[in-house]
Amino acid sequence: MNKFVSPNFENGDLEIRFENDTVCIYGTTVGLERLAEMCYKLIKKGKEDHIHLEDYALLTEKSVPTVIAIFRKNLK
Repeated sequence: MNKFVSPNFENGDLEIRFENDTVCIYGTTVGLERLAEMCYKLIKKGKEDHIHLEDYALLTEKSVPTVIAIFRKNLK
C-alpha cells in the first residue's frame, strides 16, 4: 500500500484520484459545495445529462478527467 499524499489545493478545489481500486474525491469546502451544486443542477434538469468537471476551474492538476452524469433508473 502506498503512502498517502495530501492534495495540493493551490490551483483547484477538488482532486479526483483513482488509488488502490478506489475513486477518491478530496475537496475544500468550496470544491465540495460546487460539486454538490452541479449534482443538484443535473437533478433539476429532469432529463439525462452530464457535466465534465475539467471544463470548470475546479480540479487540481493531479485530478483525473471526471464526468458526473444522471440517468433514469431502469425499472422492470
